[in-house]
Amino acid sequence: ESTVYSLNPSNHNSSPASLVAMKLPPGARKVTDFESTVYSLCSKVPPGCVTTYGEIAAALASSARAVGQAMRRNPFAPQVPCHRVVSADLKLGGYFGATGPQSSLVKKKQQMLVDEGVEFEDPLTISNKSLFKFDTKLQPSSGRGKRDAKAQVCQPCRSQGKAAPKKGARKA
Repeated sequence: ESTVYSLNPSNHNSSPASLVAMKLPPGARKVTDFESTVYSLCSKVPPGCVTTYGEIAAALASSARAVGQAMRRNPFAPQVPCHRVVSADLKLGGYFGATGPQSSLVKKKQQMLVDEGVEFEDPLTISNKSLFKFDTKLQPSSGRGKRDAKAQVCQPCRSQGKAAPKKGARKA
């Protein structure tokens, strides 16, 4: 049985961050350790901000493609907000494996981000002001090249006086 720890969306700015454990939906395949780590890190991105597949990959000493595959298989959406992860050029990219601006799933991703207050340059490109980065200049942590990543605050959160969410707990 897989458990992922995610920031409680209603308390993403509380100190210390409120974490909730999420169980797999019935019939879902088991989440790998890598996917669990990706989902936990993704959960640190607050509403109104986005991060990139590459940003998460750098924080985990992995590849953007591996992060994208984990996001495509996310059984915890929208509690684990994979819609807040976009391509390196700040284009929307895909959503649940669907790609292209005409896809109903990509349109759903776009609407979710708009509803959360993400700023757009055009209908498919997110403003750099909404980009959320992780501090990856930390020493590698518990083995296999993984790093502990501290959350940074994106411009919309800074302008609203919000703090970055605190580093979350890992799977027990």
